[in-house]
Amino acid sequence: MEQQQPPGRYTALTTAHLADACVRAGVTVRCAPDGTRPVRPGSRLAGWVLPARHAGSVDVFLEAIERARPGDVLVVDNAGRLDEACVGDLVVREAAVAGRPGRSDVGRGPALAITYVCYNTSQAGPFAGYANQAASIWNAYTNNANMAQCGTNLMIYYTYGGGSYAVRYSLGNGYVVIDYYQAQQYSPLRIMTHEIGHILGLADNYNGNCALLMSGGSAGTGCTNPYPHPTESAAVDSWFRSASPGAQGTQVFNDSWPAAPVGAQR
Repeated sequence: MEQQQPPGRYTALTTAHLADACVRAGVTVRCAPDGTRPVRPGSRLAGWVLPARHAGSVDVFLEAIERARPGDVLVVDNAGRLDEACVGDLVVREAAVAGRPGRSDVGRGPALAITYVCYNTSQAGPFAGYANQAASIWNAYTNNANMAQCGTNLMIYYTYGGGSYAVRYSLGNGYVVIDYYQAQQYSPLRIMTHEIGHILGLADNYNGNCALLMSGGSAGTGCTNPYPHPTESAAVDSWFRSASPGAQGTQVFNDSWPAAPVGAQR
């Protein structure tokens, strides 16, 4: 029989509701160990159970991911051990690569919500490599946001003239446009990492400080720093932890890279 998605109303039910329903339907009640809680406080998750028993290797998880269907919830049996974690960011990354992005949603350790931003460089032309480098930088400098080439949440484009800019629809969703000519004046990697920073929730901060990624072109053409400042990384982590950026709705971020005077090009 074809599997159907569980109704959205299931996410509003409590454990007591589900246990009572199982008893009435003659289904064995099986609950997670006491103390198991969402990694992201207040989050709810409902779906068809995809069970896997941990046997010392991640292969069982990879096999489960391969046969997973949209809406499935991977439930791992690790014999109740409390001294190790089975599913974390590495397994979530494998799921994203397999075209089944998700997150590690329950646990006993410190709160950590890993959200994937699936980006696409098919229209990035000569800047595809810079997009990959920028994604690696953001992955290295943040804990809760991870970028992977697994979809089109973030599209990367390039143009000749008109300026580089970013359009953010919501946290982690939007597109970036890199101006070829501006990339001849300013560091293309700094431009790329800066514009992606807008998609990750950051606003411009034109104070001329090269140590701040979001200072953009105000730091001058000689500034090639492509790395976010710790305060910028912390802000991104905070927003992805709560799934809420500082501002909601579609926003356009442009005019970050003023035309350099003649002779001031890199």
